Amino acid sequence: MKEKFYPDLTLDNGFFRQILSDGEDLCVVYDALFGKELDSKTNILGFVAIGSKHAGEFGQLHNDELVKAVLEKIDNIFGDQAGTNNYMRHVLQNWTSEPFIKGSYSFPSSKKLKLDLRETVGLNVIFAGEHTSIKYSSTVVGAAIEGRRAAVEAVSAKGVDKTCPCLQINHEQ
Repeated sequence: MKEKFYPDLTLDNGFFRQILSDGEDLCVVYDALFGKELDSKTNILGFVAIGSKHAGEFGQLHNDELVKAVLEKIDNIFGDQAGTNNYMRHVLQNWTSEPFIKGSYSFPSSKKLKLDLRETVGLNVIFAGEHTSIKYSSTVVGAAIEGRRAAVEAVSAKGVDKTCPCLQINHEQ
């Protein structure tokens, strides 16, 4: 961006509305250089759209159309065509167009579904990731704990000594 017209962090519709909402989609606009020691002439605005509404709204657009739609959204948030007038160039990552990801950064679900997803398939396939973590879903911590759980299950299925302290896990995580 030519000028920094935005604060360090902005949530579309405001912070408290997001907390109190019933799962409404979220747009996060942030200073991607926050805390970095660079010259004051460098400005990078980050924009993240999260949720099924945004996936449908933005996910079907081609790159040029997507950039235009994001700039319009930024213009609506900050007014005065701030995004459009300050735009210089962009880097785009459209997760909905990634063939092995399909746009989801997380998997919101019930505890029962997460436990079902953990079930081993034919003693050969074990699913693990933040989407199977009951306590820490959608976090790196949840993914790490679930990776350990899956590793323990894989090793345990091969007849390894289950009393080894390194293999003890809490299944409620």
